[in-house]
Amino acid sequence: MGYSQKERPNKARVREYALAKGQLERAAKCVVLLPAEKGHDIELGLKNGLLNRNTFVIAVEKNPIIAKNMGKLLSKNFNNFHVHAGPIETLKLDEVGPCKVDYAFLDFCGNLTPQIADWIDQYSNQFVSNNVIHFTFKAINRKKQFQNSIIKTCPESINNIDRHLENCRNNLVSELFTNGKKNQSQYNRMSNKTNIIISIKAICVALQKTIDREIIFDRIIKYRDTTAEMVLISVTITDKEKTETDIEKIFFDYDGKVGYNSQIRYKTPPKSKGKRKKYLPGREVYKVEIQHRTRFNIKTRKDLEKPAVKAALTKYANEIAKILKMDPVKKRRQIIAGINRSLTVAGR
Repeated sequence: MGYSQKERPNKARVREYALAKGQLERAAKCVVLLPAEKGHDIELGLKNGLLNRNTFVIAVEKNPIIAKNMGKLLSKNFNNFHVHAGPIETLKLDEVGPCKVDYAFLDFCGNLTPQIADWIDQYSNQFVSNNVIHFTFKAINRKKQFQNSIIKTCPESINNIDRHLENCRNNLVSELFTNGKKNQSQYNRMSNKTNIIISIKAICVALQKTIDREIIFDRIIKYRDTTAEMVLISVTITDKEKTETDIEKIFFDYDGKVGYNSQIRYKTPPKSKGKRKKYLPGREVYKVEIQHRTRFNIKTRKDLEKPAVKAALTKYANEIAKILKMDPVKKRRQIIAGINRSLTVAGR
């Protein structure tokens, strides 16, 4: 939905940081933007020389109506462009554009989700080295499961992130950010911001893990947009290759907590400790839940209360439990729990 820049002045300032002059020696050849309805990013990019008529613009918009109108806006200013009508996680970046991306302003505005992290992990090799990418995310005050997985899986990276940010332009409270207490009264006043700072650290670590080369943090600006705490993170992707692959551990930890996730690619199962458990990727779990729902013709939760469905579920659970040598009552509970999950995802 469109908005006036006067209504959200901090948003406008962040856009000016991200689209400032002098970031590129010449206009970009290929860019990725999330310009929304008004197209402020395009307007400012053209004004500051980051874009010109020959720039290939990849514009992402979830709303199909806005996406349709965006094509009209782009056709007035660019010779070639591509509008992706859908979430960025479904954009196959390696299949669009004439060359690799040499500028991007990924104005997500929401949380860093595992689906977005997975998309960055998959397509970071499509971005040119030694150029800046700008991200905006919500700096959440209440921890989400994916953030918990980052903190749990990469504690050393969380603790060492300060070292990477020493030369970074940021407006974070230094006493709190470095865990120092030089000014106790200021520290106490800012203590309610702790989760927000941890959230920003977790996002920085996730970007370190998902991008396929070493990165340098150029700018981190925490700001408030309407009622939400937000953060702008600008990074330079270097040409130095990275060897660590901790992002897989984060994904596996997250998947183990939520039980299913059909949106993330999986590579290899995690190593089990002690008693070996059968590993089933979240994608396959979700498929099985859909099959169960279809098998018994369950469209809503009310269908689970039908006597015929109950009897069929019991009979099926007994057959499977006998094969797996497990308690049939427990197996029946597992099947019903899976069906309920798939109904929740389907919004029923």
